[in-house]
Amino acid sequence: LLLQHESMKWRSIHSIIVVQISRFSTKSKNKYDAIILGAGHNGLITASYLSKAGMRVLVLEKRSLVGGAAVTEKVDDELLNKIGLEVKMSRASYLAGLLRPVVIEELDLGSLFTYIPRNPSSFTPTRTAETDPLLKGTYLLLGEDEKDNRRSISQYSINDADAYIKYEAFLGQVRELLQPLIDNAPPNPFLGNFRERIRAIKTILSFLSAAIRPRHKLIP
Repeated sequence: LLLQHESMKWRSIHSIIVVQISRFSTKSKNKYDAIILGAGHNGLITASYLSKAGMRVLVLEKRSLVGGAAVTEKVDDELLNKIGLEVKMSRASYLAGLLRPVVIEELDLGSLFTYIPRNPSSFTPTRTAETDPLLKGTYLLLGEDEKDNRRSISQYSINDADAYIKYEAFLGQVRELLQPLIDNAPPNPFLGNFRERIRAIKTILSFLSAAIRPRHKLIP
């Protein structure tokens, strides 16, 4: 049975889990409840949750190192090697900034590494000097400060700078609407014990409350 683990119970999105309901068995008689293809950060998180749930898990990775997009490694480039320049780059480590706090807490990841908030969150150099010498050496820098973001975007378009502020406000309203569902599986008040049903009902009420407040802006 192939499952794409979108359930927030496992707190991961992209890895594919291969689960055989009647346990997987190899010739060496090693038995596993689940096999995870790929030891990226999503696969490792999934394996951790399944292991904590008492399952025996096998993680398979074709590369010689684990971590996937969260890896920073040396760029193997012929020209760089010739001039003796060593360059390291992130595969996509900034995505760790999307890691939910509940995952860090439940897996005690804070004891293994130091999480550094990403601010500024985006740096984009430009090539506009080819068409406009006045913009030579400019770049787009975005972070947590609204005024700084507006100033950075205004280098290229004041209209875009104003629209970006409105866009961020809209995203904030959407975030408030979806927040109750991010860290949990979709609530079902008809499943589980009494406490789990009460929790599901509270989640639904919280979701409805968030949906009603900004409905005039989110729904045409």
